[in-house]
Amino acid sequence: MRWSILFALLVLVAPARAEEHLSDWIAQAGDRSLDPYDRCEAVYQLQLLGARAAPALPALLVALADENVDLREVAAETLGHLGAQATPAVPALIAALDDPGLAVRQKAALALGRIGPTAAPAIPPLISALENPASPLQVVAIRSLGDMGPAAWRAIPALHDLYRAQTLPVEDCEAALEALVSIQSPDHPVLPEFVDDLRTAPGHFETVVAVEAIGRLADVATPSAVLALLDALDEAAGELARRLALAEAAAASAAAPARAPGAGGGPS
Repeated sequence: MRWSILFALLVLVAPARAEEHLSDWIAQAGDRSLDPYDRCEAVYQLQLLGARAAPALPALLVALADENVDLREVAAETLGHLGAQATPAVPALIAALDDPGLAVRQKAALALGRIGPTAAPAIPPLISALENPASPLQVVAIRSLGDMGPAAWRAIPALHDLYRAQTLPVEDCEAALEALVSIQSPDHPVLPEFVDDLRTAPGHFETVVAVEAIGRLADVATPSAVLALLDALDEAAGELARRLALAEAAAASAAAPARAPGAGGGPS
């Protein structure tokens, strides 16, 4: 796309120089009479400034509502670069989660995560995307909710289920665990969920998944959670020994020679 080529050129421009023209970029970004790709160029210049482009918020909201999908996409992404200063844009970004353009929806979801805890009104629709395997925003929602930190604690059950199931690609399962690490807090711990998994794991795979998660989570766990973990490890070791004993007994039984019906053990 044309704006992609423009961006590759614009990254060579020093942010300090862009800041000198802040008012010009703001005016161009919000001017509906201009070519949309010229406006994309202005928005990208604002993106280079990061949080220093906060005065551009009204113009970026105008761009986010434009009919040009590429302009909406870059406006959503740039709002995320403003961080918490883009909090007034949260309602518009939530609305953009239903944009006809997939890239716009994805950039809006990521922007909400970058805004952080003040984007909390977006948590319910992001959880809905997380729980829907058919949603193209499922993987993006993992990262966005993780970026919100402890404010996204309501997403813990859905993230836990996603990681435990291990049905997503490896990197996305890892992202779900990273999100859980970011979201957990003393008020909303995550470790007990995986301790329960370890106690009730039906097989080796589930046990390994739980142990890997516990290894990552234990570093930031509370002392009481660590004690529960130690108890669970004791129980898991006992259960593993029981399963091994049953497997050995079954193997021994299968290897024993079959005895004919009615055959006696004494001499004839």
